[in-house]
Amino acid sequence: MKEYNINKKDVKINMSIEYAVSDHSIGKMEILFAEADKNMYEDKEAKKEQHRIKLGR
Repeated sequence: MKEYNINKKDVKINMSIEYAVSDHSIGKMEILFAEADKNMYEDKEAKKEQHRIKLGR
């Protein structure tokens, strides 16, 4: 993706991946997915804020 974004100026591609861990996932998958989703969005917001700071906004 980094190489694509360097070479293609029209559309920038980004990807966020997060995870959640449990010793025993039986019966907890919905909770784990929700936790991973929450972590991903928190990470995305932090990246957006860093970008805003770099741009001086």
